[in-house]
Amino acid sequence: MTDAEMLKKVKEYVQQIRKEASQLRQEEWDLKHEIAKKQKEFEARWSDIKQRCPHLTTVYHPDPSGNNDSGYTCSDCDKWI
Repeated sequence: MTDAEMLKKVKEYVQQIRKEASQLRQEEWDLKHEIAKKQKEFEARWSDIKQRCPHLTTVYHPDPSGNNDSGYTCSDCDKWI
């Protein structure tokens, strides 16, 4: 194999690597945006549940330091009350 042929093969190989890397970057970008969209949808649904929940079952959480940071959370929706 001549130097020119070797150089051509190396260039083709590098081009293929660049193409694959570009595709992966695009897939990663798409995934991040899909995850962000799903996270917003999830948070909206969770917020709706917390608004509608009657908070009938609560758990007391004392402040271990003895300050005024103790309170209650709903056992059903986890909202801090």
